[in-house]
Amino acid sequence: MKANTAKKIETQSTILELHEKFACAGCGSILGHNFDCTAQKIEQALEKKETQMTQNSKKSSPVESFTYNEKTSEMTLVVRGQKQVYENAPINIYNALRDAPSKGTFYNTVLRKSGLRYTKIA
Repeated sequence: MKANTAKKIETQSTILELHEKFACAGCGSILGHNFDCTAQKIEQALEKKETQMTQNSKKSSPVESFTYNEKTSEMTLVVRGQKQVYENAPINIYNALRDAPSKGTFYNTVLRKSGLRYTKIA
């Protein structure tokens, strides 16, 4: 099999896997997928999923809200009205904050003592 043909089959296989995984958010079809709709609709589904996964607005004292951007590894918190942006934040820190029963306790006992650097945004 020629390299170009193998690459094309591999690409189509990957597209089909992604399409099937996101069929409901993609084309809405379960059968008879149309490759023409795949790229745009899968991208929309991924963006929607990322937004749902990475945005959390649960209220807490002192943590008012927090988000995580998987593409840039930036975690943004609003703490007592002050935005804090943590660059290169490990996803496990975000997951632990998200899953913590008390966001404020996690912030005060873990995050503040973690040594992660952050920038305050006015």
